[in-house]
Amino acid sequence: MLTITTEPFSHLAREAEQLTAAHWDEVEAPLHGPQHYALDQSRYSCLERLGMLHISAARELAEAAQSDLAHAKGATDETGASAPLAGYAAFTLVDCPHRPRTLLAALDGLYLAPWARVGLFALRLLRHAEAALAARGVGLVQYSSPASRPCHALYRRLGAQPTETIWHKTLPSQPVISAAAAGTKTDRTKSGMEEKQWP
Repeated sequence: MLTITTEPFSHLAREAEQLTAAHWDEVEAPLHGPQHYALDQSRYSCLERLGMLHISAARELAEAAQSDLAHAKGATDETGASAPLAGYAAFTLVDCPHRPRTLLAALDGLYLAPWARVGLFALRLLRHAEAALAARGVGLVQYSSPASRPCHALYRRLGAQPTETIWHKTLPSQPVISAAAAGTKTDRTKSGMEEKQWP
């Protein structure tokens, strides 16, 4: 039996290492190439400290916990039981630059271990996340899915609508220019007479 909880990254960081590597191998590697994936724990810890991260975690309940849950009246997903991590829906939260006074939650990662892909559990996982995000004041959720694993049907069941298509292009490596130096770059017009400061 699977259950869902809202968990801080610090609580599941170590467990997530293996699952995020499997996520990369199965979903991202077909698009970006195989690599030894390592979860950037410091980056996610920083996002959590800034209040910019939400994680809904899927866990497999131990048999004893399942029995207790079956006998509990009005039991919900928030059991708090310690059980193996089976998947996650992780979101980053930012102020939406195009919609004033709107907090945006963008899907950062959605993954369920193959043995946890039962019925409509992915839908349940995202509905749990949406409820928790709404409680945090989020007004807009942005879903995406890799071309290797489109999730259009899942997102439509949630009531989401397609609004844009995202394309990625890898650029060749160049020397890094600092933000300050980039701000002083100039561009001459065709006449060669004018100079423009780029912000």
